[in-house]
Amino acid sequence: FTLHIAPGYHVNSRQPGEEYLIPTTATLSSDLPAAVGPVAYPVALPWLAESGEALATYQGEARFVVPITAESDARPGTYRLALTLRYQLCTESECLPPAEATVTVPVSVRSE
Repeated sequence: FTLHIAPGYHVNSRQPGEEYLIPTTATLSSDLPAAVGPVAYPVALPWLAESGEALATYQGEARFVVPITAESDARPGTYRLALTLRYQLCTESECLPPAEATVTVPVSVRSE
């Protein structure tokens, strides 16, 4: 999945470097007959804060990858994969309260 971040904003990376910063985290839940995850996070980009310190952030488009491997005996059908992203959107001078967004997508398993 891709997180689109508006120009002038950033979110902290999964490992922002300072304890007081809210990390961006992705969690998954699914009824898929498959192994799901772990989430591969994007490479962090530096954001120069007003204090002069470089923070590890995601900016612009941040692409997360979630591997899915169906079990060999998986029954054909449509299942759900729910992704919850916890993040804090910030500008150069302020941060909004932490937020959480969940998206559920259908995943089809077909027999070959």
